[in-house]
Amino acid sequence: MATPKHLRKAPIKEALIDVRIEPITAVPADTFRALTTVLADGYPVAKDLGAAHATIQIQGGTRVITEVEQLGIQGVRLDSADGKTVVQFRADGFTLNRLKPYQDWRTLWEEAKRLWPVYVAHLHPATVTRLALRYINELQLPLEPEEDFDLYLTAPPNVPTNLPQQLSEFAIRVHLHGPSNLHALVTQRFKSVERPVKVLLDIDAYRVGQFSVDADTIEPVFAQLHDFKNSIFFSYITDRTVRLYE
Repeated sequence: MATPKHLRKAPIKEALIDVRIEPITAVPADTFRALTTVLADGYPVAKDLGAAHATIQIQGGTRVITEVEQLGIQGVRLDSADGKTVVQFRADGFTLNRLKPYQDWRTLWEEAKRLWPVYVAHLHPATVTRLALRYINELQLPLEPEEDFDLYLTAPPNVPTNLPQQLSEFAIRVHLHGPSNLHALVTQRFKSVERPVKVLLDIDAYRVGQFSVDADTIEPVFAQLHDFKNSIFFSYITDRTVRLYE
């Protein structure tokens, strides 16, 4: 485990805040279009999010799609002018994505806290059912062919010693159950023969329950999720990795 500290060059490829609600049925398309007008200054690029329902039957051992029902517009995606910040307003929830360059947690949360009440005012959700933070980190490791991943990772793939140790691909996924009903799906993925070696460390921390739609009420839960996410990140890397991103 590495010593937690602020990383000036954090390897965050994408970060997102996700709020799921009890799905709302039959949201008028005009409701989503009104959001594009309200937020046009900061998010000038808009795209409707559609959905469909497919009925699948098995015939002779083969899956056959027998009916597809178009469900119409189920949300809207709004992009900032530079394409680095994306927000989705959907009938089942709200998602705010930030791509590289990531700024900091406070900036991301403040933008979510500004946009979430806009979602509530237009769609009137009754209850929040899931809160999540997802951080996708791209670790670029100066690993030489004869070196082991454990120089940089605390939970690298474990290959039996009697087998060849050189790898070109691996994927490891675990589901962690933390305190206060916090959970996390943690995925390590590597597929490359290039240098530096690139390993994705994907941390999806979440909590399921019944929450108020008030932003001030859910903020402490997101603070818990952020701390949980940080503890996982630094637990998965070594101090040698930290020094690459200080």
